[in-house]
Amino acid sequence: MVTATLYVNASEKDRSTVLNLLYEVTSGIPGVYDYLLLAQSWEPQYCYSIKMQKKGCNSQAVRDTKTLGVHGLWAQYNNGSYPDFCPGSPGCDFKRSICHANITALPEQVQAFLNQTIPVSPDELIDHEWEKHGTCSNMTQTEYFTAIERVFNQIPTPPIISENVGKSVSYHELDAAYQHQAMFSCDIDNGQYYLSTVYTCWSYGAKQPFQCPPNMMNSKNNNCRNAPGNISIRQLD
Repeated sequence: MVTATLYVNASEKDRSTVLNLLYEVTSGIPGVYDYLLLAQSWEPQYCYSIKMQKKGCNSQAVRDTKTLGVHGLWAQYNNGSYPDFCPGSPGCDFKRSICHANITALPEQVQAFLNQTIPVSPDELIDHEWEKHGTCSNMTQTEYFTAIERVFNQIPTPPIISENVGKSVSYHELDAAYQHQAMFSCDIDNGQYYLSTVYTCWSYGAKQPFQCPPNMMNSKNNNCRNAPGNISIRQLD
């Protein structure tokens, strides 16, 4: 049986063998992953892209924001794929199944953090992130959402974003603000690139940030680098 401990201590070759087997039999096993990917979203751009259809999009918090919001913390494999909806999570009462997020059971501080940093449909997103990604972390629900709070606070929104809402910046300025370790995803509208999401990679267990692997840096998650001109930081009217 594959366990998180066995996987973490295995060689790269053995890990690849395990992953090939997992693809055939399951969506993933809690704790069997290589690193974590933190996704921070620019909420005005998200709301614009869905035509303001989600609860909270018309709130003053979204219209006035100068900081990135929480999207999620996702387990990743070194080969560019990822596990999801992992049964047997320590955060679920029924070990053979997937469970919903029990938001009211989280510490009050964590609840307050999530409500502040997820202004758009927070309950819906929190539940989705736990079911799809949190169950694969091998953490309890409190540990998982506390880890999100911790890493989110370690990488605050830099001035290049917060001081240029409604304006535009260069990819090189964004890249430098994150010490060349992050990825930047853009929506494209009539040829103009708009910042959508910032991704940072974290070591196993979300202990420390590191430069994302080359296959991620070269993926669609980093398409802002292809912008022919500056990147816009959308401000809602």
